[in-house]
Amino acid sequence: MIKRIDAHVHIRGMGSAEEVRKQVDSYRAQGIEKIVLIEPPGEVLQAMKLCGDFIIPVFRVDADTATPQEIRDYFQMGCKGIKFIGPRYAYSDPRYMPLYQTVADHGGVAVFHTGYLTHRDYRIYTHVNLFDMAPAHLDHIARQIPELKMLMSHYGNPWWEEAWKVSYSHENIYADLSGGTAYIRSMNLWKERFAPNGRLHTESVRKLCFASDIVYLREDTDPKPYFDFYDKLMEEIGASEELIKKVSYDNISALFSLD
Repeated sequence: MIKRIDAHVHIRGMGSAEEVRKQVDSYRAQGIEKIVLIEPPGEVLQAMKLCGDFIIPVFRVDADTATPQEIRDYFQMGCKGIKFIGPRYAYSDPRYMPLYQTVADHGGVAVFHTGYLTHRDYRIYTHVNLFDMAPAHLDHIARQIPELKMLMSHYGNPWWEEAWKVSYSHENIYADLSGGTAYIRSMNLWKERFAPNGRLHTESVRKLCFASDIVYLREDTDPKPYFDFYDKLMEEIGASEELIKKVSYDNISALFSLD
């Protein structure tokens, strides 16, 4: 069984402590050792009380209202990363740089939603311009704050090629294929990206991270479609056992300084 860390998950309420423990045991029986939980601070802290070290805590913030002091306080509360999503300006806008620098100063991870963002809740996301969350903005941030560790969520959907170039080019930018789109695309698309003309391009694969973007800690959670997708991808591109281990577990462990 492959040991994994799911690098991008959510929760929508939790059951009793006993129910949560059973669910965590069930995930670990499937090979999920830990999850990167991305929610507002209160919800993540509650989950940490019930789940212990199963949770890698990432606090979601509003970049347009958050302050560097708020970010500092969150790291004091135990978070290991900050999630940025739905900004009113481009991620690379200078007004956000003090927030990113604060994350870097604490050795934390800046998790960026990249690409398409759901329009289901119009009250929250009416201001969103997808171009403000394109992978190219992470390139600019990396040039300004090269010590900032970044996780590029959703591989820039639909800017796959841009995401490939940005993550491949910067040592401090990792990426995942989480969400409801990447895993339903043709495997040929991904094979050509990571093994062009049938030849494995290790440098563009070695910082990928297993991730689902599904809701955990409830009975109907099923990460298996994402297991199948990542396993098939690794098989199709001819990834070594060492590379599979990096994608499945080691990259996130290193990124969040778990060991």
